[in-house]
Amino acid sequence: MRKLRALLADDEQDALNLLEILLVKTGKIEVVEKISDPLKVECNIAKHKPDVVFLDMNMPQIGGLKILENIREYEKTLPVIFVTGHDDYAFKAIKHNTFDYILKPINKKELEKTVERLYSLKKDVEIPKTKKIKLPIKEGFIHINHCDILYLKADGNYTHIFLTSNKEYLSPYNMGRVAKQLNGHNYERINRNLIVNSEYLYKINRSEKICTLKINNLEVELKVSDTFLQRMKEVLI
Repeated sequence: MRKLRALLADDEQDALNLLEILLVKTGKIEVVEKISDPLKVECNIAKHKPDVVFLDMNMPQIGGLKILENIREYEKTLPVIFVTGHDDYAFKAIKHNTFDYILKPINKKELEKTVERLYSLKKDVEIPKTKKIKLPIKEGFIHINHCDILYLKADGNYTHIFLTSNKEYLSPYNMGRVAKQLNGHNYERINRNLIVNSEYLYKINRSEKICTLKINNLEVELKVSDTFLQRMKEVLI
């Protein structure tokens, strides 16, 4: 089985670094993001779609319990593990379907047991194999991986396919039909006419209603809808 993808959130950078070291040493965890600003937790969950979130309880501006309440509005089963120096909130955390509650200073063996228990629950989940999709274009067909697609743009009954290589193709499929080909992968509809690959979602500007996609030296700005902004919750600076 692949390693579990973890997102870590703690307003203390030293605590983040230590937790990352301990998790990586288990051999079962890959840390996809470390966040010290609690306001960026939810948008990064949407961006990275982690298998598990390790969350500090007491952080400035918004506490861990409130973040967990927000997460549960749209991620009912995402495992959340609190790592905190306070045991006062254990009962409340359990009520919000927390996977585990680990006290600081972290006991290495306790953390390993938690990771092993989580890993055991996930190991039977089938991991989809990378598979190319075949799409008709003006010149014939293209065979591409999902990770090659940057975004899609509707144009009547046609769809513009923009790739990470900065190439563009026009497909006679409408965007709904193309979207069916992408089922089960990390795509977000940002407005009526645009679907983006969320793996490349870099920044969201709420006031200007613009999101930025970024890969290597390529950056693309696209207009987003109010519905999308509400779903994403917070601006990723």
